[in-house]
Amino acid sequence: MKLGKIVEGEVVLSEIGKIAEKCWNEIPIHYPQMQLDKCIIMSNHIHGIIIIIDDVGAGFKPAPTVIV
Repeated sequence: MKLGKIVEGEVVLSEIGKIAEKCWNEIPIHYPQMQLDKCIIMSNHIHGIIIIIDDVGAGFKPAPTVIV
């Protein structure tokens, strides 16, 4: 499925592309510690920058591992 097509040098989003754009714009609603920066939806992929503006609880401790 294509997210859009190129028309006169511009991407025109398909219905799926419009859904992808809507989902991108709603990320901060679901994840308030995230802030959106630039995003571009290409015909077959997306580039976007997400800024983490609050502690998400990961910290600097290594993840626990289990040795079997």
